[in-house]
Formats: sequence, structure tokens, C-alpha cells
Amino acid sequence: SVEDPHGWMSRVYPNPANDWVLFELSEPVTHGTQLVVLDAAGKEVARILPAVGVTSVRFETQQLAAGAYQYRLEREKGVAVGKLMIIR
Repeated sequence: SVEDPHGWMSRVYPNPANDWVLFELSEPVTHGTQLVVLDAAGKEVARILPAVGVTSVRFETQQLAAGAYQYRLEREKGVAVGKLMIIR
């Protein structure tokens, strides 16, 4: 499920993911945007600072164990939250 009141996340695929996942955004990244990945316990396992202007972010997931994760797209205007599954 995704909580995205602003409609920023166009697509997150593949989900479930194995080696990588691509976050597609509906509008370009602005200054200060961060993509945070949290494990099932809520511990931050990755923080990505995408380049301003991009509309997709590829995240390599090899360092993560199989399981459920949450991602947060944090922007000045608010936050979009969704779930991500990693399989091995």
C-alpha cells in the first residue's frame, strides 16, 4: 500500500524486488528531497539523496535481507510512504 496524497510516486518496480528497485516519480526531484528506506522495525537502512531534476531513482538492494521494508519520499511539501518487499 502507498500513502501518497501528492501523487509523487508513479511506480515502484519490481516489487517484490531482488537486486534493485526503481522508484519512478511523477515530478522532478527538487532540492532537499530524500528517499529513506526503513526495515520492519523502523530502523533506517538507506538514505538516498537523488540529483535535482531526475524523475527516477534506482536503489541497489543486494545489501538488504529478504523481508518487508518501508520507503519514504521526503520533500519540502510533505511525505509519500509505501511498502517494498525484498526476495532472495
